[in-house]
Amino acid sequence: LEVGVPPEDKAVPSNHLHSGQRFSVTSRTATTIRVMGTDLELGTAAPKLRLRQGRRVAGQPYEGCREIARTVPVTVGHTSVTAIASGPTLVTAPGHGFQTGDVVRLNAAGGLTDDALKNLVVEVIDSNRFKVTSSTANAAGPDLVAGDLAITTATRIRPVEVAEIDAGHTISAVTTGNPTTITVTGHKFSTKDKVHLLGIAGLSTGHLNALNAEHEITRLDDNKFTVAVTTSGTATVTSARAVRVSGGLDFVISATAIGHDDPGHLTACVAMDGDFYGGAVFDVGTVAVTRRVDLEKTFTFSPLVPGTIQIEGRDLNFRTDRILIINGNQTCGNAEPSPYLIQPPAGEPDDCEHCYKTLSCSSTAQPIDRFNAFQAAPPSTARRLESCGDDRRLASGFEAHSDRRCMGGVLPHLDYEHLRPHACHDGSALCVSEQTCLELCDLTAGCVGADFDGIAKQCLLHSQGFCEIQAAEGRLLLAANTTFFARREDHERALSCAEPLTTSLTFGPVEFSEGGFFKLCFCDPNLLPNGQHHCESPADYAIEVGAVQSTGVQCML
Repeated sequence: LEVGVPPEDKAVPSNHLHSGQRFSVTSRTATTIRVMGTDLELGTAAPKLRLRQGRRVAGQPYEGCREIARTVPVTVGHTSVTAIASGPTLVTAPGHGFQTGDVVRLNAAGGLTDDALKNLVVEVIDSNRFKVTSSTANAAGPDLVAGDLAITTATRIRPVEVAEIDAGHTISAVTTGNPTTITVTGHKFSTKDKVHLLGIAGLSTGHLNALNAEHEITRLDDNKFTVAVTTSGTATVTSARAVRVSGGLDFVISATAIGHDDPGHLTACVAMDGDFYGGAVFDVGTVAVTRRVDLEKTFTFSPLVPGTIQIEGRDLNFRTDRILIINGNQTCGNAEPSPYLIQPPAGEPDDCEHCYKTLSCSSTAQPIDRFNAFQAAPPSTARRLESCGDDRRLASGFEAHSDRRCMGGVLPHLDYEHLRPHACHDGSALCVSEQTCLELCDLTAGCVGADFDGIAKQCLLHSQGFCEIQAAEGRLLLAANTTFFARREDHERALSCAEPLTTSLTFGPVEFSEGGFFKLCFCDPNLLPNGQHHCESPADYAIEVGAVQSTGVQCML
């Protein structure tokens, strides 16, 4: 266990907050994470979770939760303190390693400094240059030194901080009496949980001292619990919180705190108040942030009964998104698949020409049952192209020729696995909607266009060498109620918009050999390390979607 960065004169026991933990949150909705620990003691303020960009990467320096980082030599575009204070100021520092949002201090020759040089916010231009602007504190009016200072170095005071969140839950009301009732909407506490109350005011000193302390609570319902304290009067709860201290600290991370841009992996730092910890900051682990899948879900199965799992979110892609089921006492991103999961039939890797149903567009793709991960079944209805919209996609990907069709060069639909489910008339056509017709053309290598019959709702996909010439030379055949969609020369743009995106995916078959509790883990390709495009190991399944229960009595004859 790792204790973070306590003050030098404080001996903080290492068993209070555990290090190396892994958490999953989504920028779509609020998510609650629990930072595990034992024998936690709180001061007069709730512990704070600081989410900072960056995580441990082999071979690279890691500073985690430390406030002071390295110092680098710099050359400043101008050295007037007044000009720096009003910013932005260009700074040249080869290989500086800073990130946009870092807070730095500029240091002058001979140790000279000024308030205007402190707490400057970085805006990275490239690996050798960045700009600095004054923070809010400096904007209030620093005490400027007359003349110029020769700036020689820059010191990062703290790394990029995405959010700071108080532990626990907001107390909305206190009903005095014997016992005292505390209202916390959606608290998720259980009877006998140890909960520390903080910030309640408005009562007598004796009552407040007894109330703002640690209690073993009795749960009334989802929004209320009682503590064994007798109180009277009217309490105020302007900044009051209830913090569970048995087993760990709960932090509710809102979508607003994370932001809608996907920040990937964050470092989780917990700042502890009070005399016991003295303001120590603990590095407790990493947070994997996804914007694509909803979390905190529960799925129920019966042993030896196959079923399916449906996940929901946005921009889900059945060609690349995969899941992994592990034992309930293990951690997503750090565990092999559960041995109680019955292995699905092995899939066969395909090359890119047929990558519609493979785990990835790679000729070296592994079978889909590697690490017992499941591939999603294609949605039964036409997939929505949420990232582009029908109009934009059609304009960028295809050119429509009304009442025209192509002669010759029809692709053998039955030769393509992803086309067979849509084939009709012995494979001579595809019975699909217009939108699906165009999607299938985009997903099929060598397809240069498609005929779509608006009356019969039939689609023909065409190969190279015929239709593109006929369209260019104006020799397409007349055909009432039929439109030939010619893929434009910039079809790569259409392909990028034609990812099979949807708001839900169904995985299966899922079957367990016996009862138990498990976790569902998700591999988000957006969170993979640079240069990696496929889910290759259990470490890539870092997002915990929810719990899976296999329960029920089986009759044995």
